Amino acid sequence: MQAISPGAGCIEISATVQDAQVIIGIKDTGCGMSDEDQRRFCEPFYTNKYDGIGLGMSVAFQIMHDYDGEIGVESALGHGTTVFLSFAKIAEQ
Repeated sequence: MQAISPGAGCIEISATVQDAQVIIGIKDTGCGMSDEDQRRFCEPFYTNKYDGIGLGMSVAFQIMHDYDGEIGVESALGHGTTVFLSFAKIAEQ
């Protein structure tokens, strides 16, 4: 939400099931991320925010890892970002 100009963008959330995975996509129409930002976005203490400390995504990454999930990102400068959260599908009972 912070990467989107007020009143000028949107966030889209989707969920799909592929094989044994549930994938949640969170897509924005914000400013996008550079290649370096994409490589480092879950790295502790990495941030490009003026008042950030760079722990939000690293904590989320660790939580996902602890539950055998994964976080992925696709982005291009000027074209927004999509973050993917992948979880193992739980068998129906």
